[in-house]
Amino acid sequence: MLPTKRELGKRSGRAGSSRTDNVDAETNPQVDTGASSLSDDRGNSPVEAANEPARESGSLQMVGYFY
Repeated sequence: MLPTKRELGKRSGRAGSSRTDNVDAETNPQVDTGASSLSDDRGNSPVEAANEPARESGSLQMVGYFY
């Protein structure tokens, strides 16, 4: 079993070691969500996308069973 971040901090002897900080940066990258408003995102809203009819794709839909 791999050690937790808390255990890694105890082993290094320093509470805020740079190694622990680097692990946090690699496993949890920051995501820039930016400022958004409802009027700007109308074309990409999940509600509008859900109201679109399903597109049929014959090559991806299984019609029968294979034995």
